Amino acid sequence: MRFLLIFIYFFIEIFCIVEFADEFGIFILFLEIIVSAIFGFGILLSQYSMLPMAYNEILNGGIRNFIGRNILRLIGVILLIIPGILCDIIGASFVVISLFFTTKEQIYKKEQNKYEDSDIIDVEIIEDKK
Repeated sequence: MRFLLIFIYFFIEIFCIVEFADEFGIFILFLEIIVSAIFGFGILLSQYSMLPMAYNEILNGGIRNFIGRNILRLIGVILLIIPGILCDIIGASFVVISLFFTTKEQIYKKEQNKYEDSDIIDVEIIEDKK
């Protein structure tokens, strides 16, 4: 069964490559492969600087966001680096999906902004005794 799925994937990938090359030309196909690999390596290198933040996120109990943000992004980057049209589409989708996961800092900032409303005026009422 796995062999059949791998065979179907390679067939679809080759079909996508042939159709893309037929529609846009072999030079654009080569350029797309190079550009997607450069984007993939760029995101992968920026991922290295995010490792301490991801480690702190795991320690604070945010394993769901860690998996959503980092694992999906890593799989997407690997798929962007691998040459192919279908790999690039799936990889770019994973990277975009990983951007929608929020960190605890973003949630905290949203909560802080609720309480820091500039339309609220603090008033002290003084009653006059007659």
